[in-house]
Amino acid sequence: MSLGDNSPVSSSGSDDFAAFLDTELESTSDSSPEPEEYANVTLHPDMNRTKRQKLEVLEGATNVDDSTAPQHKTLKSLEVSTKVDICTHPGVIRGMCIKCGQKRDNESGITFGYIRKDLRLANDETVRLRDKDPKNLSSHKKLCLVLDLDHTLLNSTRFMDITQEEGYMMNESDPVPDALRGNLFKLNSMHMWTKLRPFVHTFLKEASKLFEMYIYTMGERFYAQEMANLLDPQKIYFDSRVLSQDDCTQRHQKGLDVVLEQERAVLILDDTEEVWVKHKPNLILMERYHFFASSCKQFRYKCKSLSELKSDESETDGALANVLQVLKRIHNLFFDSELGDNFAGRDVRQVLMAVRGEILKGCKIVFSRVFPTKFKAENHQLWKMAEQLGATCVKEVDSSVTHVISTDVGTEKSRWAVKRKKFLVAPGWLETANYLWQKQPEDKFPVLDDREKRVLIVFVESSSVGKKKMNNEDDGYKAARSQTPLSSIAQAFEEISDLVKSGNDHVVVVDLHLKSFCEACSLVSVLFGCLGMAFKFAEMEYTAKLRDLLEASKNFDTLSSVVDFDLKNKTVKSPGSHTRNLRRVRQGLDLIRELFKNFLSPENLSLKTAATTAYQQVCAPYHTWAVRTAASAGMCTLPSREQLLSNLNETDKSADKEMRRYIKASHDIIKIIDNLYISRGITLDW
Repeated sequence: MSLGDNSPVSSSGSDDFAAFLDTELESTSDSSPEPEEYANVTLHPDMNRTKRQKLEVLEGATNVDDSTAPQHKTLKSLEVSTKVDICTHPGVIRGMCIKCGQKRDNESGITFGYIRKDLRLANDETVRLRDKDPKNLSSHKKLCLVLDLDHTLLNSTRFMDITQEEGYMMNESDPVPDALRGNLFKLNSMHMWTKLRPFVHTFLKEASKLFEMYIYTMGERFYAQEMANLLDPQKIYFDSRVLSQDDCTQRHQKGLDVVLEQERAVLILDDTEEVWVKHKPNLILMERYHFFASSCKQFRYKCKSLSELKSDESETDGALANVLQVLKRIHNLFFDSELGDNFAGRDVRQVLMAVRGEILKGCKIVFSRVFPTKFKAENHQLWKMAEQLGATCVKEVDSSVTHVISTDVGTEKSRWAVKRKKFLVAPGWLETANYLWQKQPEDKFPVLDDREKRVLIVFVESSSVGKKKMNNEDDGYKAARSQTPLSSIAQAFEEISDLVKSGNDHVVVVDLHLKSFCEACSLVSVLFGCLGMAFKFAEMEYTAKLRDLLEASKNFDTLSSVVDFDLKNKTVKSPGSHTRNLRRVRQGLDLIRELFKNFLSPENLSLKTAATTAYQQVCAPYHTWAVRTAASAGMCTLPSREQLLSNLNETDKSADKEMRRYIKASHDIIKIIDNLYISRGITLDW
């Protein structure tokens, strides 16, 4: 097999090396044993010259007598010296120099097994190949792109890890949904399922026009090759440029030392930053792709996977589609025609830094109550992130400050921002911009007033359920004010649940009064506010849908009348329909319910873990990549367990009681809504 046809290297230096190997790889010296596979190869001119010199020296010494023995030894020494000086031993295969054929026991250098089995290149040769003017830079205008596999381009799971809800993949009589067909592969030889990430084929096609692409995975070589065959069956994009854990030169670390490209021309896409310790300036971090249940379990997401929901990422709004636009911009800037055709001094890492630095260019930021009191601000991750995005960070406010990033609207700096009409935003605004590579609208990241989180009286007064308890009397008013948000919510849902129960705590098939349902649901909005930026998108969606249903209550008395109206008009799943909005409100109720269940679990989870798991299970399957990314970025802004309890005016004991009341009561109402859909032949997987 010709190595030149299958070489994974792309620069002219690498092509030169591939051609060199094609003609020289199996050459050997006459003084070394010749394995059968090396017997009939053409030797390199340098090697033939060495033989001719040796022959001439030996012929000149043929007629010497014993008296000239010292001269003969000198000639033999010259012969050896000449031979050594000619060959620099650039590489070794199975202990033999690829150029002169000498046996080499030195284990120095780097192994390039993905190029040719057992190939090891000397350090000097590796440097020489990388330092040659890259052909792809000067001629093809291509950079190098190193791509991770798992959770970046695809997701895999073993047969034995398939859950019951994923069983349809193993059952031939249960057809795979059309949305998954074509990108879901059953690999019997590996006892494994693999799902390619949506948009991956378009991504590879478009990226191949701008980059020479490598696969680099921490998986085994056989797995890497099988995945490459799925992604690139015609060997158009990668050929044999497929690296695995066998090629790593450091345990649990990936490195560009095994990529025959100049580091200044290499970009990396990977979901794991920790494996690229030495090459973070080259890295673009990817959102993880979790399709199978085992993947969610691996990263401790207690939620249904995309495969269990028979759903998937968006093709046009997913992670790969988004990062492709970033890659195109970086490529265009690197090869900007106004900079000329000399690429020797250009560095893609500087371009990457410049593109990131344009995102918040012109913003001057002050942080308020974001960092721990004794923490040095300049060393905090958010401060560094803001500077990387092009913002200027300062510690004190002045007229030039454009943004105050805060977690508390009541701080002096926050009040200053409001008074001076500066932007006051939550930390999620910064983190979302970092993930999406785009400045975000400030109005989507407000800082919530702690008093708004605690005071529920406005909602209670507007609720018919609350009015039953108040009756506009002073004592009733004081009792309502003494209620906490949790107790008010639990009470409202218990009253609705009591209306639809009939003995033994079993829910019967009944209808719900639409206006009363909406008024009870309005109380839940305060809980979203207490959770901050991480749940901002869920809150916005929830309140918008709830507002529509409240308006609909002027024309419809019950939930079933709303659904029947949309069935008649064939608008059940149409955007903006009442039935669709009811489905989203139901998800909001379920989101809070799952959060409470996780919060009260025996594992004593942090609020971040409890909230992340609840979001992944209830909302993430139906949100776009951008919304999921923003929500993920905002999770680090969640309050602690203690802060949440304080915001809700609860103790551990009282919160436990009220949360359990809501969990039980909301379960009954959610079940009624689901039964309403099922009874009308409407599925629940949307």
